[in-house]
Amino acid sequence: MRRALIIAGGAAALLALVLIWQHHAQIVGWATAMQRQAQNGLARSLQALRAGDPGASAQLMGLCLAYGFFHAVGPGHGKFLVGAYSMSRAVPMGRLVFATVAASLGQALTAVALVLGGQVCSR
Repeated sequence: MRRALIIAGGAAALLALVLIWQHHAQIVGWATAMQRQAQNGLARSLQALRAGDPGASAQLMGLCLAYGFFHAVGPGHGKFLVGAYSMSRAVPMGRLVFATVAASLGQALTAVALVLGGQVCSR
C-alpha cells in the first residue's frame, strides 16, 4: 500500500512538472497580470486610506498578501535553489514543503510589514 502511494505521488509530481514545463509562459503571464491587478488595487486602497475609509487598512493588508503570493509564483525567489538543494541531498518531502511554505510566508509577511511601515511613516 505504501509503495503504491509513493509511486502514485511520484507520478502525480512528474505530471505536475511536465504540465508546468509546458505551460510555464502562461503561468508566468498569469502571475504577472495578477500582480499588476494587485498593484492597481494597492494604489486604490492607499488612496482610500488617505481619504479616511475605515476598511482601507484591512483591504490594504489583504492586497499585500495577494501581491506577495502572485509575486512569489513568478520566476526567481529561490525556487531553483530549493530544487537544486533537494536534488543534491536526500531531503524529506515534508521538510522541503515546510521550507518552501515558510519562505513564501516570510516574503509575504515582509511585504506586509514594509507597506505598514511605510503607512506609519507617511502619517
